[in-house]
Amino acid sequence: MPGRHQLRNAALALAAARAAFGRSQEEVDEAFGRACESLEWPGRLDLRRGDPDILFDVSHNPQSIGGLCAHLDALGRKPAGVIGFLSDKPWRRMAAMLSGYLDPVVATTPLSDRLLPASRLGAEFERLGFRTRIVDPVESALRTGRELTDDLLVVAGSFYVVGDAMLAAWRNGWMEEPSGEERQILDTPQDALMPGLH
Repeated sequence: MPGRHQLRNAALALAAARAAFGRSQEEVDEAFGRACESLEWPGRLDLRRGDPDILFDVSHNPQSIGGLCAHLDALGRKPAGVIGFLSDKPWRRMAAMLSGYLDPVVATTPLSDRLLPASRLGAEFERLGFRTRIVDPVESALRTGRELTDDLLVVAGSFYVVGDAMLAAWRNGWMEEPSGEERQILDTPQDALMPGLH
């Protein structure tokens, strides 16, 4: 499970399981360990090998953007990014948090009624000193991002952007075919998956 913040979340879940199930600590720990070994969480620090590698992360609030930045810091790489935020999130703060971790950046617009236009996000990235491109739709932004790096491309900012980018990457042969569960997720409209959390 990549990312220190995800390990902290897992530790919290383990503590809750220990308290809730009333079984021996060893039984709970063993079952929890088995569950973690098989856990796949598409879109959460989800590295897909390719040319370039693409790291998909549905980080969409300051806490999760902080986790993404910590993960990138641990990798010791400064990748290009494709980023799209929703207008009702603290997007200026999150853009500033990415400073020093991504460059160049492709600003794009999520397909949502709460969209933040790529032009506004791009202007903020430029103000912060990022080399910036403004590209819509998400599939074109992903194509542009791939052209800007031969190392690592990060796609982040919302479930909308990551979902559309993963689908585009799969359809264009830029990542391996998704598993059955991933395919079901990619084929489901994002509003139906997690209303209000994107």
